[in-house]
Amino acid sequence: MLTGRQLAHVVRGPGWRVEETSDNTKGDGLVLPCQQERYADPRGTAALLRTFSTSHQKPPARSEAYQATEVSQSEKAAAKTYDRALTWYAGCLDSRVQLLSTHRVDRLGDQATLLVLQAWRQPATMVVGVARTGALTTTTLVRAPGTAAPDPGRATDLLGAAVDNLCHLPDGGACSRRPRLAAAPPVPVGQVPGMLGEIDLPPVTGVIRPWVGTEPRKAVSNVAATNCDRADFSASGISNNLTRAFVIPGAKLPDEFGLTETVGSMPAPRAHAFVEQVRSRMTACPDKDLGTDVTLIAHQTSKTTDLSVWHVTTQISDKTSVEFLMGIVRDGTAVAQVGFVPSGKVTMAAGAFPALVHRALERLPALPPPAKG
Repeated sequence: MLTGRQLAHVVRGPGWRVEETSDNTKGDGLVLPCQQERYADPRGTAALLRTFSTSHQKPPARSEAYQATEVSQSEKAAAKTYDRALTWYAGCLDSRVQLLSTHRVDRLGDQATLLVLQAWRQPATMVVGVARTGALTTTTLVRAPGTAAPDPGRATDLLGAAVDNLCHLPDGGACSRRPRLAAAPPVPVGQVPGMLGEIDLPPVTGVIRPWVGTEPRKAVSNVAATNCDRADFSASGISNNLTRAFVIPGAKLPDEFGLTETVGSMPAPRAHAFVEQVRSRMTACPDKDLGTDVTLIAHQTSKTTDLSVWHVTTQISDKTSVEFLMGIVRDGTAVAQVGFVPSGKVTMAAGAFPALVHRALERLPALPPPAKG
């Protein structure tokens, strides 16, 4: 297992020290943030859990670190353990935790992934590394207060040190060999992996309660559409058409406030035409509706992908207007539309909504292809 000295060598912090090492058999076994079960492999042959903290600091200002290692009965079982542990963090169920980025780590053990998460209830950044070497799976997690961007390189070094401590054991496999870090799409999680989940959503100003998503349902209507584009995902030939909404219960916000996403699959030429029609209607909207102002705030296109985001303001009266943020994305045959209605000062930070629409694009490859016939 990692030592306090190894941790201090790669992670900045005043006086890292080992708090406890155990086989995690006490209590409910849920020690790490986002951990969902006592063990990722309940049939494993051995497990160790080590916790670290920095001296001279008290919660919530104190930085914390963890390493959890499990030994499975075979490499095949360990691969499943790795996937299960990774899913805990990629789909973290802790309140008000957002996935910021996912990184594939090559040449580190047999499998390795690094995730960066932001907790918003008591602001803290968490960097999680999950790796497998042979029949052993190990997780490293460093939690630091605040919102400062972590150094993924140092987190990779820490994960590499954890793997190198294990790879020479009888059940070990590959060690670290000058690991390479590369941006990767998010790990598919949730009931519909091709759609956004609570883990993807940024906070809104002045609200401490968490987002809650509704169950995905058939997209008979499309609340994510604006009055300008009127995109219809229920038309004949569109399959896997689902929609869901996200609200913040108990926040005493108007009924109009919320986030919606609608998705659907269709043949690639039709999917491209679908997005182009939305773009054309948005461009023409101010001329057709003189009370509506449309501003394009993000746009990118390639042979297989599209992304566009708009800010729409509709004048209801001389003193009243309604704001709406909308994005449309395509990945091959899959299309998603995301809409957000803020309420006064309760809105997302600058750049947060376009980043969320980009996340919707990253999740689209998990949507099934269009039905045949």
